[in-house]
Amino acid sequence: MRKLIIIVCVAALLACAAGCEKIDNGPQASEPTASPDVSSGAQATESASGSPSVSVDPKPETPPSTGNAVDPGGTETPPTTGEIEKAPETPETSETTGGQETSAPPSPVTPTPSASATEEPPESTPPETDGSPDTPSGSIADESLETIMEMIYNNLDDSVVVPFVGNMTLSEDMPFPESGIVYYIGARGIPFTEGIASEAMIGSIAHSVVLLRLAPGSNVDNVKKEIKENIDPMKWICNGVTREEVVVENIGNIVMLVLSPNGPDYREAFLKLG
Repeated sequence: MRKLIIIVCVAALLACAAGCEKIDNGPQASEPTASPDVSSGAQATESASGSPSVSVDPKPETPPSTGNAVDPGGTETPPTTGEIEKAPETPETSETTGGQETSAPPSPVTPTPSASATEEPPESTPPETDGSPDTPSGSIADESLETIMEMIYNNLDDSVVVPFVGNMTLSEDMPFPESGIVYYIGARGIPFTEGIASEAMIGSIAHSVVLLRLAPGSNVDNVKKEIKENIDPMKWICNGVTREEVVVENIGNIVMLVLSPNGPDYREAFLKLG
């Protein structure tokens, strides 16, 4: 029995020595770990039978941490300095998408039209002329009377038969025929600056187309009335038209007088020029 106890004690001492050797040979950063105090950690006692017994302290002293600690996996842990590392400051952003700062695009500014831009222009009212030809209208204001006469004939329908005609320049003091200007426009003192008459070359055919360009400031309505009331519609003696068939029209300060059975056709052809 004594031998058995001695064997057990020796085995225990060997195990304790092996454990201490393992601790001494472990991975330390700098200073070796002090071996446990045999006098305090393992105390030899004698049993009642006089055999020595060894008591082992199960909690070995923990070596002080010096430098970087190494965990059993072999990973070196950085030393603790006592300071708390601050996390990097994140800049404030309006929106963060996928870890990237995104700023909202500026809202487009829609220009607001001013009141003056949206206001419609006032309607223009033509001034009252009281029959005055001061402002000629139509596309013939700057045309010569010969050109206007040709345009009238060109505007006639093909069904209108036009006799062989010749043009005569009119003036207030013209000597021919005997009655002079009265033969063509019916009166003297008509305020015109230019005049032309297109008459049939055969005297037995009732056909006369007269164009007058009135002087600025003339009263067109009064001129038209005076011409229509004083012209002789039967000036060819044996041939002519009735008073009702006399045509007097104007475009601006251009006045047309027509003595012809086809008077309405000439009126339409003339007014197309306006």
